[in-house]
Amino acid sequence: MNRFLVALFAFLLPGLAFAQDLTGMAQRAVESLEKMSGLPIVFLERTGDDPGQFWYRAMQKLCTKTGDNWCDDDLTSLRDTTNPIGWSRVLTYRTPQGVEKKVCVILPPNTGVSAGYVATGLSGGNIYSWQELPTSAEAETFLTLMHGANCLNTSEDQQQAKRADAFAAMALALIQGDGAFVSARDVTPARKFALYRFGESTRWAVNVAERILLDQWKGEAVAALSARNRCDARAVASQNLAIDSLQRDMTLPQGEDCVSTMGGAAKGTVTDGNLWLWTNGQPGSNAPVLGMPPEPYSAFKGFQSFDAGINYAFKTAETIASQR
Repeated sequence: MNRFLVALFAFLLPGLAFAQDLTGMAQRAVESLEKMSGLPIVFLERTGDDPGQFWYRAMQKLCTKTGDNWCDDDLTSLRDTTNPIGWSRVLTYRTPQGVEKKVCVILPPNTGVSAGYVATGLSGGNIYSWQELPTSAEAETFLTLMHGANCLNTSEDQQQAKRADAFAAMALALIQGDGAFVSARDVTPARKFALYRFGESTRWAVNVAERILLDQWKGEAVAALSARNRCDARAVASQNLAIDSLQRDMTLPQGEDCVSTMGGAAKGTVTDGNLWLWTNGQPGSNAPVLGMPPEPYSAFKGFQSFDAGINYAFKTAETIASQR
């Protein structure tokens, strides 16, 4: 039995670490939104079925965050304290000196929230197959990002709700760096959220993220081919944002596959359509196989900083939401 438990923990721990890492990244992203906007954002603590304890702890957190006294404030308006999906709300208050201030409070989603429950809740009641669902950790991350973006809403119109979803999907894609889309054999977790609501704006937000990733990985593939395989490789630039409808090549062109010939040095061309052949391999070919991604990925790789990536994602989501 002890050996079984050890084996079980060894199997589960990497997944647990991955989930915690995603959740931590989402909360870090909300901190970036806080810095960007200047609006204080407070993560509230879940207390189960004890609303009195919830309001008391909320008061403590608000006092600590704002530096103002919340002891005499009525926080009973913060209801729905057991909602698995969570929520965000902006509170407007006045100091004893009469200064009006705002603070946003977030009830984070339940740890381990059901992805099916999240999809049904976002879509307004639809049911989805397991293939159409992200993992629980990805759903939790998306919701945290969405709640953070909703803190910055100035009205309840649909455009700002679209902005929050678009931001959450784009940020999730750029945090994860999931390369499933490169071969077009699967969709990334971020793209699955376009199924539930605001399909067009969320789709294009993910398209932008995947264009950034695709260009990043094409550049890395060229560098790897040049360094590891002594291949005269080049990347073909593209500004096509319709990533989910790109045509994929089935073979690498002879003479452009980094295989040396009698004629001279090996050459290679990396494109949107053939990157997957370089990373996954082409059956029967002697072309190098780089793996996916070509180099280790980190959240918002290629941006000047994590904060810069969040700023870009939010502003881009705002533009997309106004057009889609």
